Amino acid sequence: MRPREKPVISKSIRKMSGSPPGTRALILPGGGFNRQWGFIEGQAIAARANALGLPAFVLYYRVKQEPVMPLPIEDLYSAVQFIAKNADSFGVDPERYLLGGFSAGASLAGCLLTERFGWERGGIPKPTAMFLGYAPTRFNEFYQAWQDAPEGSAAKESVAVMLRRVGGPNFSLNTLSPYHLPAHLNPDAPPVYITVNRDDPVVPVVNSLSLIDALKARGIEYRAKIGKTGGHSYGLGNELEVAGWFDEAVELFSSHLK
Repeated sequence: MRPREKPVISKSIRKMSGSPPGTRALILPGGGFNRQWGFIEGQAIAARANALGLPAFVLYYRVKQEPVMPLPIEDLYSAVQFIAKNADSFGVDPERYLLGGFSAGASLAGCLLTERFGWERGGIPKPTAMFLGYAPTRFNEFYQAWQDAPEGSAAKESVAVMLRRVGGPNFSLNTLSPYHLPAHLNPDAPPVYITVNRDDPVVPVVNSLSLIDALKARGIEYRAKIGKTGGHSYGLGNELEVAGWFDEAVELFSSHLK
């Protein structure tokens, strides 16, 4: 697979009753900055958003480069700007939107919660609300896991691939630090909905729990749905303990519309 050289936006717009006219969702699938799970964490989410009356866009940001960051952040800024600029033709509001993602896409969306990479830095409208599905937020712990893994092991290389894409070929705690979300939250961040399973073998639940603690400490509104089982990359989580989480995230979003 060749690295994606430019971002792609997929739109899913169905005129249905539900959320107030013009509001929309922007969805970022995950995939370890190597690929993107565009169906389960993209199109399926957009379809559910449509069913709730919410037009949706899926961003396929740049991946598979070392480092790839901060290119996906630039792609996110550009996507929000593009949708706002063409709001009339899309039939959406240029300002009010729900932003969220899954796994690596959640880490990317979460960057907008920080002062360093936030909406003001990107010159884009502030998200009305956000959702983060099983987000990697503690890159210091991924770094420690890489250090602790046996040399030459598949586990060590698996972690190293993601760390190189985030922190560069010579990644270090210093180059990974900007993406350690709990340490860099903007106190003016929008409300956040968090979903994760405690048995996630890819992104340990402590990543979400640490973010929840940081949101509490800064007085940022949040809601969370945490399941006992269900693993990673579950998207809507139908038939899991977390089922219904996306509808609740949309309810949080709707409650903050003026």
